[in-house]
Amino acid sequence: MPGNIATKQDIANFLKVSESSLSSFLYKHREEIKPTKLDIDTIRSIGSKANHMNGYHLEEVAKIAFGMDTEVGIELKKRLFGQVGGFYHSLL
Repeated sequence: MPGNIATKQDIANFLKVSESSLSSFLYKHREEIKPTKLDIDTIRSIGSKANHMNGYHLEEVAKIAFGMDTEVGIELKKRLFGQVGGFYHSLL
C-alpha cells in the first residue's frame, strides 16, 4: 500500500492468523492501536470494491506483531531481543 500502510488482510496474512482473531485483538487494544481511514481512491487502487476501509501504519503493525502471540510475532521478538528468557532466569 502507498505510504507504508497495511490492511487488516495484509496483517493477518503476515502473522498467519485469521482475520477474526486479528479483529478481536484490535478491538481489545483499540485505545493503543489506531487505524487510519483510507480514502476511496486508495481503496480502489488496491483493487477493492469496499466503500470504507482502515489501514495501519508500520508503527501500528509493529504493535500488533509484538502484542499477539503468533508464530511470526514470537520469532520477531526472538530476533530483536534474543533469548531474554534465559538471561532472566539466570538472574534468579
